[in-house]
Amino acid sequence: MRAALALGLLLAGCAAPPASVMADPRIRVAPGLPVTVPLPPRANVDSAGFTHVSVELVNATADDIVVETTANWFDHDQHSVEGLLSAPRRMTVPAFGNASLESVSPSARAVAFEIRIAAGF
Repeated sequence: MRAALALGLLLAGCAAPPASVMADPRIRVAPGLPVTVPLPPRANVDSAGFTHVSVELVNATADDIVVETTANWFDHDQHSVEGLLSAPRRMTVPAFGNASLESVSPSARAVAFEIRIAAGF
């Protein structure tokens, strides 16, 4: 019975995503955007209490891809922490290459983050 269910799901196209695509809920890549995030984000806190986050973006296509990234920051109570460093930014992920997205928390109160990656036009 389990084998039949697994075969049915596989044939229906419900297979798991490729192993090369990292599934961290804090990183949201727009559906259909040919950019992957193969590794978990790296986060470090500096001596002043600011969180620095680095995310690697990979483009496996023959075209440069322009993306718009937005970092949303939250305090311990999950309240939004706004700042100029949270403004959307555009960057290019080169053809068959990678790019590093860097973000810094707007204040030491910001301890959690969510990064959205969408197509930049």
